[in-house]
Amino acid sequence: MSVVTKVFVVLLTVFSIAFSVMTISFVARMENWKKVAYEWRATGVSAAADAKIVKAQMKLTHEQDLARINQLSAEVAELMNQLGDAKASIDQLTNQGALLQNQLTSLAGTLKGVEHTLAITQSQLVREQDFARQLTKRNNELERRNIDLNDRTKELTVSLAMAHQQNKAYLEQLTSLEQRLEQMSRGPAIQVPDAAATVQAGVPSAIPVGVPAISPIRGAITDVQGNLAEISVGAADGVTRGMTFMVFRPIEGGEPRYVATLEINKVETNRSAGIIVRTNDQERIRVGDPVRDDASMGNKG
Repeated sequence: MSVVTKVFVVLLTVFSIAFSVMTISFVARMENWKKVAYEWRATGVSAAADAKIVKAQMKLTHEQDLARINQLSAEVAELMNQLGDAKASIDQLTNQGALLQNQLTSLAGTLKGVEHTLAITQSQLVREQDFARQLTKRNNELERRNIDLNDRTKELTVSLAMAHQQNKAYLEQLTSLEQRLEQMSRGPAIQVPDAAATVQAGVPSAIPVGVPAISPIRGAITDVQGNLAEISVGAADGVTRGMTFMVFRPIEGGEPRYVATLEINKVETNRSAGIIVRTNDQERIRVGDPVRDDASMGNKG
């Protein structure tokens, strides 16, 4: 075999090996591409299905979002309306607040005026109260003096009544003496009784002139039993055993009337009792009749 043939055979063998390798590589490569293509196809189909699902979901979501947007838009519109109403209410309340502030300012001024007037009124009230207390004190003093004056008037009236009774008794005594004197001038001497014995029974004797002033003891009859009587004054008022009290009765529109004379024989702190020693036949002692001690009947104070 020649060299060329050998070379040709070698080259042919090399080319055969190379071609075989290339063929095997091409076939292998073609198989890989099919597999890849199938895989891509499967992936595409799956992606298309997923895309449809996603599209459907996105459509549903979009519709839901649109509904939500419409709902939110309606809510926003309602809130805007409410905001407008709130702004109107705020403006109205602001105006009312300003009006109330003006009224409050006016009322504050009025209150200051009222407080000033009240302060003046309170000051006047204090002065009036002081004046009222002074008037009350003066009135009490006048009432006390009036009571004393009434008591003194009653005492003087009683003294005057007693003086009238004594004068009447003296006139009767004088008339009796004149008659006796006339009889004596006409006939034999007749014993003339003592003048003091002819004084009307039951009338207290006259108060001697020049008797010193004595503080009167005044009271009232609190109980009467037979010829015993109890009066409302006692040792605390200066009453002692043996004192005599004149009992009289005020007569409305007239002079007090002599009722009786009481001689004290029992004395306690705030009351005393005694025996009725002289009485006016026309009157009887009653509870409440005023009494006064005989010793002070001549007191002009």
